[in-house]
Amino acid sequence: MRLFEEAGGRPFTVEHVPEDVLSAQLEQADNDASKSVIGLMLDYAHGDAKDMTEMLGAFPIRLTTVRDYATRVLTG
Repeated sequence: MRLFEEAGGRPFTVEHVPEDVLSAQLEQADNDASKSVIGLMLDYAHGDAKDMTEMLGAFPIRLTTVRDYATRVLTG
């Protein structure tokens, strides 16, 4: 959040969503996209890191730092 605040020049409002709420949202999700996003949020809440080795093998892209991404999206 700090990197996005620095890049955007303003503070962000952070909303903490309890894990039980995310779990309930996952059970009620009616499409794969929603299930994926909520599942990723739950993984993050559990501290699960994502190994991107296989994904980068299939889709060889240049990774971007969070700072560079924040600067790009917030300063256009």
